[in-house]
Amino acid sequence: MDVRDTYTVTLKGGYPLQLRMVDISRGVAISLLNCNDEPYAKIDAIVAELSDLVRPHQPDAVLGIPEQGIPLVHGVGRALGLHRSYLLRKTPKGFDADPLVYDYTSVTKPGAVQRLYLPRDMAHELDGKRVAIIEDVANTGMSLKATLELLRRARAAWGITITVAGIFLVLTEGYEWRQALGEDAALVHTLGHIPVFRPVAYTAIPETE
Repeated sequence: MDVRDTYTVTLKGGYPLQLRMVDISRGVAISLLNCNDEPYAKIDAIVAELSDLVRPHQPDAVLGIPEQGIPLVHGVGRALGLHRSYLLRKTPKGFDADPLVYDYTSVTKPGAVQRLYLPRDMAHELDGKRVAIIEDVANTGMSLKATLELLRRARAAWGITITVAGIFLVLTEGYEWRQALGEDAALVHTLGHIPVFRPVAYTAIPETE
């Protein structure tokens, strides 16, 4: 890979994370972290740092958002010594009785409506627990907003109380996620930050926090 087409960010614990530059729409490019298509050594290094970020918050469970968060939530759950990890669904399974659903949009699929599902059985397993939400990158923040909304709706729908110990990210990208999350932005903990880019020469777009 030509290094001119990559962007490197040093994570909180010192790991130099190299990302591939990708044009996603007219006038916008991003440095892509694709956790499902990275070498094991790279994922292991990210998981080690992410686990150190989560550990002081002492969660009872870790919850991931498909698809990119899958290797991260499994790795962090193991590193913390938890008995399992949990994943929201993008599509309901036949055995998921009465799941809650939330629609949202994502920067990686512009214009496409996506859905997250919280199965009732999963919500019951998380009842009374402190849950750490694990995700790769926050850009628009809409998948995180959807996750928080599903956990809150579980209380109204089923009388279930799930406490969010925090939202733990590899990276924040831009600052649009803050507007989406509002007061919940205070829950976010991250290993690093990356800007959004212009496709021409991959120059960073000036940011306003």
